[in-house]
This record gives sequence, C-alpha cells and structure tokens, in this order.
Amino acid sequence: MSDKIEKFSQAIRLGATFRPQCFEMLFLRDQNNRATKTCALGAALEALGHDFIDSVNTHEMIKRFDLGSSCVCPVCGTTKVAVWDAIAHLNDTHRWSRENIADFLNKGFMSDKIKKFSQAIRLGATFRPQCFNIVADRDEKQNVLKTCAVGAALEALGEDLEAFAGYEIIKRFDLNDLFVCPVCTRSVGVTWDGIIHLNDFHHWTREKIATWLEEKKDL
Repeated sequence: MSDKIEKFSQAIRLGATFRPQCFEMLFLRDQNNRATKTCALGAALEALGHDFIDSVNTHEMIKRFDLGSSCVCPVCGTTKVAVWDAIAHLNDTHRWSRENIADFLNKGFMSDKIKKFSQAIRLGATFRPQCFNIVADRDEKQNVLKTCAVGAALEALGEDLEAFAGYEIIKRFDLNDLFVCPVCTRSVGVTWDGIIHLNDFHHWTREKIATWLEEKKDL
C-alpha cells in the first residue's frame, strides 16, 4: 500500500485511522512494545510501512516527499523551519490533530511553488483573518492571530513576519514599479507600498488586492 501513497498528507491521514494520537513521541507503546498511539509523523511512517524509528531513513523520507522546504508555523509564526520539523511542531507544541496537519500540507506551503505575489496573498489569506496598520496581530503569547495583505503573503512564502527582507521580495516578484492608487489616485511609492496602502488606508480585502495585482500585471 505504501507505494501507492504519493503525498505525505495522504500517509498522515491513513495512519491516523489506525490508532489515536500521541504527543512528543513518534509512537506510544504498551508493555508488550506494541504501538498504541502515534503522532502525525508516526502515523505517516506507520502507513508507509515503518514502525521503529531506527528503521526509517529520515533523509530519504524528506527527499521523497519534499519535506525539506521551509515554511512558517501558521499558529505562532515560527519561521524558516523545514516542513518535516513543522509537522512535529504542530503536533507537539500546538496539539493540532493529525487531520489538520494533513490539511496544512495540502495547502502547499512550499514557497518555491508560488510564482506570483498575488498567489502568496491569496494563500496566506486562507490562514487567518485580516488586520490593518500592522503586518501581523499577535496575542499575549505571540501567536499570530491576523495578517495584513503583505503579512499573509510573507507567511505563505515562509518569511519571517518581523524581520523579512522587503527588498528581496520586491525584486523577486517585480513589485518596484511606480504605484498610483486606484481609489484616491495618490502616488505613494512602488507597488509594494501600494499593497500596504490599499490594505491600511482603503481597507481592501486581501483577495481584492490580489485581484488588483493580477489585473495590473496583465495590462
């Protein structure tokens, strides 16, 4: 069966049907050394035909399912962590269900698959509600609650929400052309600045900003 599994999320979902979830360990075993519970990684490994961790070539597993790309934790904003490590983080630190973790993987958090900034905005907008006048709104524990249009894109791209290199993003997605606001006709800098302007001053939704970007690039 394991050779029919094409996505790691499929392996997690399948393994999650075998037994309940555990935390901070791959497998919870009884006195007879039989697995009674699995974490998200453990569920996937079991579905793929593995049981003991010493029988798993982690490097090969990461390579097979492309789990080495960096991503951002959708809860606390922890950045630049490999997807493999993020799965363990979501399971152990945030106590996400294995099914929710599989959904997280299915949304395609690998930043190298995003070709347009509008795609990044749209994807990031599915993570959490919108905020204004700040990149990310956090609670007292520094968990990310909301993001603006730029924050949504940065989160989808796996960038640090506090210490991102704006000029690198601007260059990568060609966001440095002059911007004239389609609402108030003000010139407020380049397209990067315009995204912030539309979010904070005109309270456009992130989806509307993404559509505007797409139409702008098609002109």
